[in-house]
Amino acid sequence: MTKILVEVDDALMEAARTVAAGRVLTKKAAVNLALEEMVRRHGALSWLEFARAGGMAELADPDVVREAQR
Repeated sequence: MTKILVEVDDALMEAARTVAAGRVLTKKAAVNLALEEMVRRHGALSWLEFARAGGMAELADPDVVREAQR
């Protein structure tokens, strides 16, 4: 882990603690949770772009699906 000094928007930090719904959320935990969420969203959006670009078109082919289920 890297230790850094950052300025954090107090209103956003309070909102994050409210969203945490009763969990004890330290500033460190809030920042790490936000970073994890950013990485997760990027992965999900990349997958969505792949699907929209036709990356899953083979799934419409019954032969491909049948072969995958073997």
